[in-house]
Amino acid sequence: MKPLIKFAWPSPLGGSKGRKGESRRGRKLTQYISMVTGKAMVRSPMRRSQRRPSLLFLQLDSAKLARDGLSLAPLARTVAVTFASADIEVVESTTQQTLLERLAELCEGGRVFDVVVVVAHSNEYGIQIAADAVCPWDAFARYLRPFNPRRLCLVACRAGRSTPARTLFDVLPKLRRIYASPVKASLVVGQVLVALAPLLLSMRAPKLDHVRLAQTALLCFGKAQVWQWLRNERDAPEAMLLDAFADFLDASVRTRPPESNYDGRV
Repeated sequence: MKPLIKFAWPSPLGGSKGRKGESRRGRKLTQYISMVTGKAMVRSPMRRSQRRPSLLFLQLDSAKLARDGLSLAPLARTVAVTFASADIEVVESTTQQTLLERLAELCEGGRVFDVVVVVAHSNEYGIQIAADAVCPWDAFARYLRPFNPRRLCLVACRAGRSTPARTLFDVLPKLRRIYASPVKASLVVGQVLVALAPLLLSMRAPKLDHVRLAQTALLCFGKAQVWQWLRNERDAPEAMLLDAFADFLDASVRTRPPESNYDGRV
């Protein structure tokens, strides 16, 4: 049975009444929350062909990830320096308020991102977006909707299962591919996805043979799984069977405990 996740959109004005008492930061949050909770499509002022390839890296509840030995922000910053020709933004947050403020700043300028990489704790029903907030996948997808991502890399436990994939595709109309683990994610999965994320910017469409080769290598040498979901696969009748197969495969290859102190709960 799907557990109930209590989630409410925060008040962007921090309790202030009326527009006279509303700060510029409050106005940004108001506009951003109105955007993510509405149905209107968000359009970038520039065509994709007119701007640099772009990547957004989000590390959510960063302090807990650091305590669990799963922080990937330093690696992300190294990648950003190495691939200076791309527009790479690294965002770390611990509270829901700071996350909203940073996303609102990016949204205000009409920023869009071809690839979004998310590092967080999660399960198939929801994601820990901050120390003080857990939200279901459909609400999290709305956080990303203003940025129109085409590809999404999730370094998060069980985020690669059929339920999160279907939900993300439903809410994000521009999304074409998802890369994530259908079982408990490990540090090696995160390192591989973060390091390879810039390559997704340079590819029009990753070749299936290359994806399968990378998946096999990761399974054999890293004892880990990363699945690729395509938009046209979200309603495939065999999706639930793939979830069960992932659990069987994980039990067969995992010979050591996960590389973190995380207990798998959100």
